Amino acid sequence: MSTTTALTKQEEQLTELMTTAQMIRGELSKADDVIRGIRTAMAISQLTHMLIQQQYLEGLKPLHNSKLGYLTDEIEGGRKYTQQQVAAFIVHCLLDGDPLAGGHVMIFSGGKYRTKVGWMKALRDAGATLIQATAFAPQDIENGQTSGGSLRMCGRCSVIASCVVKGQEYTVQLRQTNEGDARVAVEGMGKTKAACVTQMKGKAEARALQRLHTLITGIDTDEEAGPVIDVTDASRPSWTLSPTLEAVMDRNIEHVESQTTPAVEEPAVEIPVDATPDFIDEVAALQTKLTPEHARLLGDAHADIAGATSGQQLRTVWEAINAASRESKLDKRAVDLLVRIKDARKGELQ
Repeated sequence: MSTTTALTKQEEQLTELMTTAQMIRGELSKADDVIRGIRTAMAISQLTHMLIQQQYLEGLKPLHNSKLGYLTDEIEGGRKYTQQQVAAFIVHCLLDGDPLAGGHVMIFSGGKYRTKVGWMKALRDAGATLIQATAFAPQDIENGQTSGGSLRMCGRCSVIASCVVKGQEYTVQLRQTNEGDARVAVEGMGKTKAACVTQMKGKAEARALQRLHTLITGIDTDEEAGPVIDVTDASRPSWTLSPTLEAVMDRNIEHVESQTTPAVEEPAVEIPVDATPDFIDEVAALQTKLTPEHARLLGDAHADIAGATSGQQLRTVWEAINAASRESKLDKRAVDLLVRIKDARKGELQ
């Protein structure tokens, strides 16, 4: 069989697989609870048979553990998913309507997780528009290290997510109030403090989007955007990690950072762990009082100041902040706080 013929056969197989899955999803959406359970069981058997017995899984191999497809927590010399486990994951995606390409899902500890991108799509599929999610700077931060020397930060993020469905606005706010602490407890791991914070905020935003999806659809799910710590009381998060996660972080930290999916460019210069530590809580507290856009600008400005590695770079950053202030793009309270942060950073760089 020629290469061209083999590729054509694979395309036909995968087209049949996707068409079958689409038809099944349509049938399940119309069935009542009893019939849906029976048909789901039959669908799992049918799709698994196509993937394994009819070898349709072979054509999907290039997507496995690929940034263009879906990522996993497999590690060299460690966890490797069996054909049956991969097939079960793919069947789950097919029945939920999750794309296998584009970083919408990942396998972690054998389970299927939607990423932030995946939850955005799920919301759009549910009819949502004007989808927004904003996580504020982490608070109650604990700093640590993995056994491989990478930074490990744990904390709680306040986060707001909103969307519009048929002209009605829906909002989810996960923050600390007098009634309790609903902030999202997350961990971030990476080579720099900036990478950890970006990862933590991305996970918090994904969690808020998941809660927003539950709000507008009424469909509750235990899915999370990767390994997110979810606590229901006000106790501090635990640092305990599974051996598998620890190994992943130590052996391939860059790969794990990519699993968090928010495509934020990391500063080229490493930021010291103790850079402007006294201002993180103040920035986060002020962000909760600002509009989402002003809160985002404050967070970006704070990160730029913290990332400056020379007096000249700090002056350049401050010129940009002044320009934004003159155009009324920054709240005066934010500017006052940024002045203090800049002065403290200036003292560090002298």
